[in-house]
Amino acid sequence: MNRKISAFIILFSTVLLLSSCLKDDEDTTTYYHDTAITSFSVGTLKSLDKKTSSGAAASVNCSSYKFYIDQANHLIYNVDSLPYRVDASKVVASISTKNSGVLGLKSLTSDSVLYYSGTDSVDFTKPRTFYVYAPDYSAYSTYQVKVNVHQQDGDVFKWQEIGTVSEFTSLNTMKAVVNGAKIYVFGTVGNQLHIYSSAIEDGAKWQEIETSLPASVAQNVVAYDGNLYTLNRGQLIKSEDAKNWQSVSSVTLDHLVAAGTLRLFGVSAGKLMQSRDGGKSWETDAQSGEAALPENYTGYAAVAALTNDSTETVMVVGTKDSVVVWNKISEYSQNSENQEWDKVNAQFLYDKGNSRLKVSEYPKQMIITRYADGAIGLASDGYFYYTENGGLHWLRSSSVEAPVQIQSVAALTKDEKNFLWLVDGTTGKIWKGRHNNQGWAIKN
Repeated sequence: MNRKISAFIILFSTVLLLSSCLKDDEDTTTYYHDTAITSFSVGTLKSLDKKTSSGAAASVNCSSYKFYIDQANHLIYNVDSLPYRVDASKVVASISTKNSGVLGLKSLTSDSVLYYSGTDSVDFTKPRTFYVYAPDYSAYSTYQVKVNVHQQDGDVFKWQEIGTVSEFTSLNTMKAVVNGAKIYVFGTVGNQLHIYSSAIEDGAKWQEIETSLPASVAQNVVAYDGNLYTLNRGQLIKSEDAKNWQSVSSVTLDHLVAAGTLRLFGVSAGKLMQSRDGGKSWETDAQSGEAALPENYTGYAAVAALTNDSTETVMVVGTKDSVVVWNKISEYSQNSENQEWDKVNAQFLYDKGNSRLKVSEYPKQMIITRYADGAIGLASDGYFYYTENGGLHWLRSSSVEAPVQIQSVAALTKDEKNFLWLVDGTTGKIWKGRHNNQGWAIKN
């Protein structure tokens, strides 16, 4: 980086002159006048925070981060930012040019253009301007390169206390559901149902919705296709706002337990059921083995497959002496087969040092909701657990902790901006929070 481009041109011209004297008159060299940068990537960078066992800066492999080249505007940038706290001041970039064009890099402090070698380290903490010259220096183009680095640690989770609703402290049971732009809390006091709502963008001001529906509605409510669904004395009913309800069909369901992207799931006489038409008709679903279903249902999550947009894993969680998990691979593509429900031999794990151990005593209850690429649950032992494999392994979260000790009644759900909402029935407090990287997903 200590050779100016003018000096390089002189050297390059001298080489050409000597070469032409040594070659036969029949030898010719073809030059191209169009110039462009055709690819850009970075490799291994150093961390500003993490250290190796010897105390040296840890290496971070950034080669998988894609850089886009806008040839119309001559801009190069990465949409997916590099990891938090990588050292962008010392970056060795791999750059390809059209027709073997020669690269130059403009100084940060002057208009000087320095010859760029593929082994040079570049300070990308600010946007940089690259020049690409035609091999005969008859033309050049400039590109502005911006290397984006996350300004937040994506693995950090923060709770924000939103408000307190004193009425929540009197509820015996509680379930939170997000539908559209609102969050609802369905709860019971004895045999009386209470419904509260708040705007997702608020969360501090809540309105109680008058209702004559029975208390059993609370634990059967799910959100599906822009509506709230629940059971009411042999009827499946739905509503957009929890105020105006309409009948969908007469059913023999004992429980409405889950909602997927295109299907509703329930339980009738110990058998799992499904509806493919929004609850108008129901059929017995495929179910492996004779294992008993949960006695009480405490939550569900429908998690989309990362590799197939027409497949998701539906998990249903309940209790029967301890936490019980059932799951099903639900496929929606044409001619796909209906998969069975399976009782999962769920394991609760935690990390200790470099080891992953089983929890000595499994929790008795857990409320869950979809989150990130899996599902997260708040268990009766006071810990949050996370799964990405359909509920088989639940790993105690090292980043999400309950903001208060949950003593009895609580509700957990997630909104469309990836915020988790936690409602505590003991204090009446409401919190919401998310990992920083879940906010990035919204922005991208």
